[in-house]
Amino acid sequence: MATLTAPTPTAPERAPAIDALTVNAVLNAVRQAANVLCDRWSLVTLLLAQTGTHRFNDFSERSGMASRLLTSRLAMLDEQGIIVRLPYTRRPPRYDYHLSHMGLALFDVFATMARWEQTWHASGGGLRIEHLPCGSMTVQPASHCAACDAGLQAIDIKLAVSQREMRPMPTKATSYRRSTLSTTKRGTGAPIPLTHAIDVFGDKWGIELVMCLFTRVRKFNDFQMHLGISTNILADRLAHLSALGILRPTTDADRYGKGAYALTDKGIDLHPILLAIQAWADQWLPERYRSPVKFVHRPCGHPLQLRVSCDCCGEALERGNSCLVIERAGEPGQQKVNANANCAKGIRAQ
Repeated sequence: MATLTAPTPTAPERAPAIDALTVNAVLNAVRQAANVLCDRWSLVTLLLAQTGTHRFNDFSERSGMASRLLTSRLAMLDEQGIIVRLPYTRRPPRYDYHLSHMGLALFDVFATMARWEQTWHASGGGLRIEHLPCGSMTVQPASHCAACDAGLQAIDIKLAVSQREMRPMPTKATSYRRSTLSTTKRGTGAPIPLTHAIDVFGDKWGIELVMCLFTRVRKFNDFQMHLGISTNILADRLAHLSALGILRPTTDADRYGKGAYALTDKGIDLHPILLAIQAWADQWLPERYRSPVKFVHRPCGHPLQLRVSCDCCGEALERGNSCLVIERAGEPGQQKVNANANCAKGIRAQ
């Protein structure tokens, strides 16, 4: 049993390195999820779909994506079973794009992203969550252990690795370079919601670097060894995550010594998003890709199941009882949708 912890200022001493096999198991699990989700324009498309966008032209106008780029992302998400394409006219053929149950289950991922944006960015990310049972109009989602209902902290999470289920690292899907894409503008002139979270999780290398830091991999050469990443791409991603305030180079005064990287408090606070992505991947990816890594909540000793709750009433925050609201400056209204609306239509992944 290995412990998944993040470097915190209160730790009394330097934690021992996690063995290479366990790091490989964690990255194996992360890469399986990242190959499906961690592309910035896929995340933008899924976020818009979560908030009720269905038509191609609406996706294009609200995201600012070129038609060819949007077509490729919708086709990829349809092939993966996350989005379902349904015809609404036959002559000429035109389609609506709806989330399948697999896509609707991403609600926790976007809810935890919204919480992180609200905590660390004054703009709040442009996405507001309403909880219908208690009437709260601006929910800041809270993350709890479903077994003991305690609030989750990164230092309280252990991971167990099944050696029997270990497999070689899967091949990485194409990783789009940050320099060629931007999520800061769209057709309406307003920023895309959750811009900062998408800057982190919309890049396959970015999420793997963050997980390396959570497993106490800190040196440039060690990142290269575990990830198989080229030096120029690694330097680019480290610089970008440093600019975002997710990590920082260490100094002689740090307990890790000079020449390493450490997560900042802002970076450590990403852990509920990582847990939500892993829970989604464990539930929805095919059996042959099931993760060999299982999370355990140290205080209660139970397998960790993430529960996202309303900070006002404490009740569960779920797609069936919540509304996602994109706040757009300069528009007469706000786009509000019951996050369970598509489920009522009986749409299922094929």
